[in-house]
Amino acid sequence: MIRQFIALYRARKDLDLAKQLASEMIIDGAIDKVSWPLTVAKLWMSVGVAVISALILAFLLIGAATHWTLAIPVLPLGAAIYAIIRLWRGANAGVGYVTHLAKTELRHKASLLKTPGVQPQETPSGSL
Repeated sequence: MIRQFIALYRARKDLDLAKQLASEMIIDGAIDKVSWPLTVAKLWMSVGVAVISALILAFLLIGAATHWTLAIPVLPLGAAIYAIIRLWRGANAGVGYVTHLAKTELRHKASLLKTPGVQPQETPSGSL
């Protein structure tokens, strides 16, 4: 947070830094607003991992108490957890990639912007 404050303070005199901060603020805000379905999906994935973990524990306990062959369903359940984790990481990587592309494009567009400079005032021709 302090680093962001310092960057904002420096941006008041550095046009390139100001453009970069503006693009990051715009993109991060847009990603936060759009990514709520991804957050809901991650919630359900975490619930799925918890339920599958409980099932794995139950099958392992049943297999330990009776016969080891009753613990065989642990293998596909473990694969299901692996698949959920891969989906989770893939979604995070996709969001990171899209964010990077959007920031790059917006930074490029912002670099083309011209800021109005201070115009020197003209002095009347007859006065000294």
